[in-house]
Amino acid sequence: MKIFLLLAVALAILGWVVTLPILRRGMMDIGKIPNAIWRITGYTNRKGWRVAMLGGYALGGWPGAAVVIKWRYGEERAVLRDEWKLLIEERRARHEIVLADFEQAPDEVAG
Repeated sequence: MKIFLLLAVALAILGWVVTLPILRRGMMDIGKIPNAIWRITGYTNRKGWRVAMLGGYALGGWPGAAVVIKWRYGEERAVLRDEWKLLIEERRARHEIVLADFEQAPDEVAG
C-alpha cells in the first residue's frame, strides 16, 4: 500500500514540475485575448478555462496540461483569435493605431 502512495506522490510531483511551463503558456494565451473579443463573440467563460487549468494543475499537473491542450486546439480559441484578427484589420482600415502583442511599439528599438 505504501508503494502505491509513494508512486502517486512521485507522479504528482513530476506532473507539477513538468506541466508548469505548459500551464503558464496556456494562462498567458488566454490572457492575451482582449476582454472585448470575449464579449463580441459571446464566449464568456475565460474564468472557467482558467479555473479548469489551475484545478487540473492542483490535481497533479497532468489534468491541467490536458485542459491547456484542449484549449490550444479547440474551436473556441480559434474563433476568438479570428475575431481578434478581424478587429485589428478593421482598425487598420480606419487608420487607427493598433498594437497587438506580436507588434512592436514605434518608440521601441529592435535589438
